[in-house]
This record gives sequence, C-alpha cells and structure tokens, in this order.
Amino acid sequence: MKHKKLANDFGKFLFVGVIWTVLSIFIMWILIDVLGMYGWLGSSIAVVIVLIGRFYTYLLVRLIHNQFIKYISANIGFSIATVGLMSLFVDILKIPAKISSPIIIGGIFILKFVFFKKIKLIKE
Repeated sequence: MKHKKLANDFGKFLFVGVIWTVLSIFIMWILIDVLGMYGWLGSSIAVVIVLIGRFYTYLLVRLIHNQFIKYISANIGFSIATVGLMSLFVDILKIPAKISSPIIIGGIFILKFVFFKKIKLIKE
C-alpha cells in the first residue's frame, strides 16, 4: 500500500512536472535565446512564473497541502540553484538554454520530490 501511494504521488508529481518543465524550457528559450536576456534574468523570470503555476497545479491534482509559505520556503534553494546553474551554463560556459535547461531542471526535479516527501509537503 505504501509503495502504491508513493508511485501515485510520484506519478502526479511527474505529470505536473512534465507540463511545467516543458513550459519552463519554452519560457527560458524565449526570454534568453530569442529575446536576448541574460541567463540569470531570463531564468529568474521563468522560475517565478513556473513556481506559482506549479503550486496551483499541485493543488488541483490534490498532491500537496495548501501551504503556500511552506511550498515557497521549500523551493527557495531549488530556485536559487536553477538560476545559478543556468547562469553558469549559459553566461559562463556558453551552452544554449535549450540544452542547459532540460539538464538542470530534470536533475532538480528529482531532488525536489524527495525533499517534498521528507518535509511532508506531499499529502500522506
């Protein structure tokens, strides 16, 4: 039963994550590669949009508790890591956002699920 719940939770997390990851990559590509924003600026804007959108989508699929402050607090480190890594990859290493963002977002995605379970943000 516990494994079934974990699989169901991860399925919801993955479903929401895939939707918002695609949107995040698209937003970063538009802002950074098309509009020419710096990596730190474009990824910061994208992170804020995706962070808020993902929260409400998680609520819609009944995955997390309606605790916006806890959700935001839990995401601060992941958001900073995303912006920092995007800046490193795009601005310093000169790797395009369409390549950098899937790698960075994918890795952080898995770490975030584990962390959400650990802090009991995901409904039991």
